[in-house]
Amino acid sequence: MNKAKLFGAMIVAAGMFAYAVPASAQTIGFKVGPTWSNIDAEGDDDGLDRLQSIGGGGFVRFGMMGLALQAEVLAVTKGTKESEEGIGELKTKLDYIEVPLLARFSMGSTMPFSPYIMVGPSFAFNYGCTAEFESDDEDVLASDEVDCDDEDAGLGIDIKSLDIGATGVLGFEFKAGPGAILVEGRYTHGFMDIIDTDAEDAGAKNRQFGVMAGYSFTLR
Repeated sequence: MNKAKLFGAMIVAAGMFAYAVPASAQTIGFKVGPTWSNIDAEGDDDGLDRLQSIGGGGFVRFGMMGLALQAEVLAVTKGTKESEEGIGELKTKLDYIEVPLLARFSMGSTMPFSPYIMVGPSFAFNYGCTAEFESDDEDVLASDEVDCDDEDAGLGIDIKSLDIGATGVLGFEFKAGPGAILVEGRYTHGFMDIIDTDAEDAGAKNRQFGVMAGYSFTLR
């Protein structure tokens, strides 16, 4: 995702989040951090490397005691990177607004920090897909990003508008000022074939790991 797209997606995610926060919300916050993605094609990812990007957005949390429900709105880029020595590198980038709905379990606060785990379904709405090739040949200029559905560029790949998966999170909270700093590792496992095709053996599914940091505020 280029900087303009990332900034725009962050604005959209923040707007959706702000609009969705009801008055009864107990905690709100934001998070951002690096992500590493891959596309699992029928379990065969030989020759495919993880695509590194950045993602982030906001969240709202309801609940009490050790159990809560957390809804998030995140802008993330998924995809994969394929390299072949002597030829070059192809990056496929899929841009999503992702909405995880997570059950959050606190594991106590006897230490200086409070560990927690979250798990639940995730709904990702695709709004763009691009491919970028970088040649290893110094005499060949790297091409600009082209849309995945650009048949003139030899692609013609249609990405489904919706991807459904499951997200698992392990995190820690540290009290700081009026709220808390959070640091977490998260993994999202896509269940759906992301390519819109009639072929029965496409089987391309998203996989993404991320490390995010953020801040949360308890509402009064």
